[in-house]
This record gives sequence, structure tokens and C-alpha cells, in this order.
Amino acid sequence: MTRVMRRHSLRPPEGRKKRRWGKRLRNLAAALVLIPLIAGLYAYLNFRDVVVWFANRGHPELVVSVRHAALHWHRMEFSDVVLKLRHNKEEVVRIDSAVINFSWRGLREHKIGAVTVKQPRVRITDRLFAAVRNDSPARTLGSTESRPTNQANAKTWHVDKFVVTEGWGEIDLATAPLIRFWFAPEFHDLDLSPGPTAAMPQRTITLDDIEFLSRGEKPHQIGKIDRLELKFSQLEVGKMNFDELIIRAPSLQMTPAAVQALGAFASNPTNEASASFPNLRIGKLLIENGEVFIKDFGETVPEGSLKFGFETEDFQLGETGTALEKKHTVQFWDLRLAPTFAPLAQFATVDSLQVEFTPAGLLQRHEIDAATLTGITVTMGQTFRSFMNAGGTTTISGATPAAATVPTKTPPAKPWKLRELALVNSRVTLTDLGVGAPSVAFNIETTLKNIPLSAGLTETDEEIHTQEIADLVITSPLDQFAPVFTMKTLFIRYSIAGLFRHELVEIQVLNPTIYVGEDLFWYFDELSKREAETETAAANPTGPDETGWKVKKVSVDYGQLVIAVEGKARLPLPLQFSTSAENLNLGKLSDLKLVLDLNVPREDYLFPDYKLELRQLGGVIKFDLPPRSGSNNLVQTLHMSQVRWRQFHAEEGWLSITFDSKGVNGEIGAKGYGGYLNGGFSSFFGGNSPWVGWLSGTKVDLKKVTDVIAPGNFAMHGPADFKLEANGASSSLERLRGNLRATRGGKMQITKLDQVMADIPGDWYWVKRETTRILLETLRDFTYDTGDASFWYLNDEGNLKLTLRGPSGSRNIDLVLHGAEDRKP
Repeated sequence: MTRVMRRHSLRPPEGRKKRRWGKRLRNLAAALVLIPLIAGLYAYLNFRDVVVWFANRGHPELVVSVRHAALHWHRMEFSDVVLKLRHNKEEVVRIDSAVINFSWRGLREHKIGAVTVKQPRVRITDRLFAAVRNDSPARTLGSTESRPTNQANAKTWHVDKFVVTEGWGEIDLATAPLIRFWFAPEFHDLDLSPGPTAAMPQRTITLDDIEFLSRGEKPHQIGKIDRLELKFSQLEVGKMNFDELIIRAPSLQMTPAAVQALGAFASNPTNEASASFPNLRIGKLLIENGEVFIKDFGETVPEGSLKFGFETEDFQLGETGTALEKKHTVQFWDLRLAPTFAPLAQFATVDSLQVEFTPAGLLQRHEIDAATLTGITVTMGQTFRSFMNAGGTTTISGATPAAATVPTKTPPAKPWKLRELALVNSRVTLTDLGVGAPSVAFNIETTLKNIPLSAGLTETDEEIHTQEIADLVITSPLDQFAPVFTMKTLFIRYSIAGLFRHELVEIQVLNPTIYVGEDLFWYFDELSKREAETETAAANPTGPDETGWKVKKVSVDYGQLVIAVEGKARLPLPLQFSTSAENLNLGKLSDLKLVLDLNVPREDYLFPDYKLELRQLGGVIKFDLPPRSGSNNLVQTLHMSQVRWRQFHAEEGWLSITFDSKGVNGEIGAKGYGGYLNGGFSSFFGGNSPWVGWLSGTKVDLKKVTDVIAPGNFAMHGPADFKLEANGASSSLERLRGNLRATRGGKMQITKLDQVMADIPGDWYWVKRETTRILLETLRDFTYDTGDASFWYLNDEGNLKLTLRGPSGSRNIDLVLHGAEDRKP
């Protein structure tokens, strides 16, 4: 009995054992409840610190700070969230407030109801790009390289709605303009996954009111974009791969400040320029209704405007990638350039400009593959020269960009080059060819290669092109209908580079005509005035000599001189001329003083209106252009076998012609009538072409002269000297007078005296009739020792006085010619 009781005392009762295990379970359960409650309470009380701690584990280069964070039953609230770069504390993102709405059941299913971010401020800089680039690929969103294997099965967080209100951003890259913009995206059914998933939909973010600002302490707007739409997938956005980018209504103000901002990026060495851009790919890029305005460069650079658009696919920027060599095309149109002082006087317009390029060519080689200019119209005059020379005289003012301060050992920038430029249906108008010269316009269809844009357009292409111009007319400065020079055919040889330098290779003129008249002298007087004005302006030169077009060579062939009165051609002269000159400045009168070779082919020249014949006239004379007023500018004479004027003629003659501001002057000499004849004439430029002339003879055989004046009726024998003067208008003779002196004895004969006496009226009184008969008989054959005669003729009236003295006495004859109106029928 006693033994049995001891055996039972060694085993606890079954009930006590159960109570002990129950107590342990209660203690464990209490611990399991208390630990989360304590952890939750700690997290609740230190919610901000917990959030900051977890956030700062996301990226080693970034640090997050939160001023206030609150956890409520179904939402979390944050305020003053700031994201900075860890090494220099540069602010990247600042958010005024953010709210996350959720349900506890949704959290268990990895779902968040709505996220609202108010007034975020985002700032993108070179330092941020460097920080992102330095991070390992494993940390890039959407990348699976080097990820822990246990993340492969991580669940995707789903956000029903993600809203941003009043977002503002800034892109501040040292070698590019400052960019500011507004954004307010709203996403629905947003999946946040640590790994790639095919279920991720395409997203769209829109930026509004984008501004491009100049660098410096006081940035001002140099461009803007109304709206930018960016479409992307969450899977590729971390790799900077975007599905679509649409830019609407971009506008750029090309000012000196903009040139500084853009030029700093364009002139950077390749490695620095590429460093400012991470690898960026855009599946489709579209730019709509773009505009560029040029202004504020001063009078040496014109104001201008153009429109542009761009649509391409698979566009890439960065350092590597096969798409960098893909060719893209940007389209420009409605380009207009005008001087600042006359914005409505456009000197250049372009219908269309198509530019082809590759991203690698732009960023790495500084080159443009090709450009096609269609419908360009350029007026190359004074304004265009100022535009082409603006690069050397324009001072660009404005703040100095931060990128301007670089080490002195920075490698020189690569020069920009255009590989190919095609000019299609383009038209160039040359002005400033001289006073009264019309603008010369011609079409250009050509292709230029390897144009060094950085070195200036004056070195574009030296290939020689030829353009033919027909029927060019240079008119008087006082009368646009009065020609001074006409050119039947004009060949202009030029190079594109020469046009930009205002220089022509050669001008060849065929069949020109010089109209010698008042307008010719007015033309050169006007040239002299303009040259004097140019010399006055050049007293204080501000740049290179740009007074006119420069021509390396000028040749003129088969030219003709025409006497012109009141702007109308009157008398073509038998003078063909040719000339040549080199290195002329069409803006300088001294360069235009050409010496013309007047080649007169030996042949007969007839002028019926003037009853003038020049037989076998020919030779070469020199003629100065412009004519020197009041002086003989002909240094040689023409020779002829015979000259006839009315009923007079002479042989073995010569002719010289001079010009002055009043008219044409000529001298003539020839053998005739047994002696030698000298004469001269002046034809004036006034109305009706008035003219005067004179003719004198020495030792002339009077028999040959009287045979011309009164053939078969009256004759004188013996030598004499005479002088004849005449006046007229156009081809009409108005006045004639002269005198004659017999130097030796001779005889006068009236060969038809019997007929004259027979015609004496029978009703005369017999004394009068017989006295007349006796007088006439004394004149039948009269021998004289000396004699004098004078005569005049004016308006169909005339008078002849003849005095002869001889052995048998003297004879005085006075004949009067009455006009037709005084004659009785």
C-alpha cells in the first residue's frame, strides 16, 4: 500500500500538465500580439523617421527628408518632402504635400487606392544625370540584371489613381538654355513592379507652357512650347526609352542671348556635349507649327522669321547605339529676311528648306548631311552684303553663360559642315550694278558639296556657273524710259561663294548699244555724285570696302554707238566697238572709265535722210567712257575713199568724232575739186536735233565747183578759196551762207545766155529791153584778174553777190531768190 502511493507521487497529474502548456501558449500569444502592437505603436509615433529610413535605402546617390508625416486609418499624409543629391545637397525634388489613400485589406493585396501629389518642384541638372549614370544597372527601374533572386517573385503594387497637381519643373544643364515647364499628370491603374511585366500599360505625361531662358543672373525668355506630350511604358522609361514625343507650337526667339545659350552647347567638344545627354530613344517624334524669329542684332543683321515641322521615328541621342546613324528630316518653310531699318523690305525668302541629319552627325561630328532649298529668292544688294558681313562686326551682348568659363586647355571646337546643299527652283537678283541699271534676276539649279558653315558662307563653293541674260537695259537716272546702255546678250559667270562675297567672275556683253545723248552725260554725272557720297562716308570707315559688285573680268564685243536726242535713238553711227577690263568695282566711277576700241569695218555707210554717203569708211579709234566733256577723247581717225553730201563730193578723206555734254562734234578732211577740203559739224542733243556745219576749200578749181552748183548754165575758170557754213535741224537745211575769193585770174561764162535773152518779155519798153541785152552780152565771157562772191540762203530765200575785176573793167552781180509764197502763178 505504501509502495503504490510513492509511485503515484513521481507522476504529476494529467490536469496540471495541461495547465502548464496552456500558460505557455497564452504567453506566446501575448508576445505575438504585443510585439506588433509595440512595433506598430513605434512606427506610428515615429512614422516620419520610418518613412525617411526606408526611402533613403532606395538610391545611394539620393537622400530624402520629410518635414511632416502622418498615418491615419485609411491614408498617409506627407508635407515638405525634399529629395537631394547626397554629395552636394543639391535639391532635385520638392513636394509641398502628398496623400496616399488605402485600405488595410487592399494593402494585404498590394493595392493602393489613390496617391495625390500637390505642387511638386522638379529640378534636373548635370549632376543628377551623373548620379543616375554612376548608379549600377541593377537599380535602374525595369532592369533585372544583378537583382537578388528572391525579388523575382516579388508582387506588383497596384495604384488605382496617381494624380499630380500644379507640378513645376526645371532643366538646368550648363551647356544648354534653362528650361522651365508645368505638368499635372494623372495615371489610372498604375502598376509598380520591381521587374518587367507585359501587363504594364502605356502612359502619357503632358508638359505645358514650356519656357527656354537665357543663362545668367537675369534669365529672359528665348523660346517657348505650348504643349509637350510624352508617351511611354513603365517597362522602358527607366532606360530613357519613350514611345512617342509630340511638341506643339514651339517658338524660338533668336536673339544675341539665345545665340550665346545655344552656341555654348554647339561649340563644346564632343565628349562634353554627349555627357549632357544620357542615352535617349524616342519611338516617334513629332513637332507641329514651329516658329523661329530673328531680332535684336542691330542693323548689320536682318530681322527674320521661319516656320518648321519635324516628324520621324526611332530618334536617338546619346553616346552609343545604331540608331544614332539613322537619317532624319526636318522641314522649314516661309523663311523671310528683312533689314532692321526696313522690316517690310524683304531681301530673301525661302518657300521650303529640307534638312537631313543624323544624331551622331550633329552631336559627334558637327555636320549636317544634306539640305534642299526650294523656291529661294535672294536680292543681293547692299542689305545682303551687310547681312553676310554681320558675323565680323556684330557684338553680342548679354550675360555670360556659366559654360563660358572653361579651362584654357579645352580642345578647340569642331567646325560645322554641311555635306550637300541642293538649290531647286531658286532665283537670285543682282542689284547695285550701276546707276539706272535694272536688277538682274536669274534662276539657279545646282548642288554644292562640303560647305564649311563655321568658316562662313563666303567659302562655300568655287565652281563656275554661267547665266545668260537677254535684252538688259540701263536707263537714264532722270527718265526711266530713256535708255543709256542696252545689251542684247549678257553672260554672267559666277560661283556661289563669289555671290556671297558680292563678286562675279566675268561679265561678257554681246551687241551692246551706247546711246550718246544728254542722258548719257546725266548718267555719269549721277555716278560722280554717288561716288563723292561714298568717299565722304568712307572718311570714317567702319568695315571693309563694300561699295559695289566686284567683277574679275569684263569683255564687250560688237557694240554700236547711236546718237540719241531726248531719249530717242536718232542716228546710228557706223562704229562697232569692243573692250575688255579686269578687276572692276561697279560702285567706283574710276573703274568704269573704260577705253572702247571702236572698230569700223571698211565698207560703204549711207545716211539717206542726211543725203550723206561715206564710201569705204573704216579704221580703229579709241573712245573714253564716260566721255570727257569739252575735250577730244578720240585719239585716232577713220579713213574713207569718198564722201558725198548733197551734190558735193571729195576723195581720200578722213573723219574724226568727239562727244561732249552738248552734242557730237566731227571734223572731216578730203581732196576735192582740184584742191583740199576741210570741214566740221556739231550735232546738239536738244529738241529736233539742231546741227551746224562748215566746209572750206583751198586752191579749188572753180570750174568743177560751178559745174556742181549750176551745171550747163554758169561756169567759172580758175583757182579760188571758199568757206561754207550751214545750219539745220534733223535732216532739214535751214540756213546756208558762204564766200569765195579768186586767188588768180580766170574767166566767167554764162553758157545759156542766148536762152535768157530770148526769154526777155516782148512787152518791155524797148530801152529797158535793149539795156538788159547789152548788159547780159557783157557777162557772156568775162576775163577777170580778181573776184569775190558771197551768198546766203534762209527759209527758201537767198541772195548772191558777185564782184569781178579785170582788164575790161569790173562786173557787179546781185541776184535775189524769193520764197515760194512770193512767186506768182
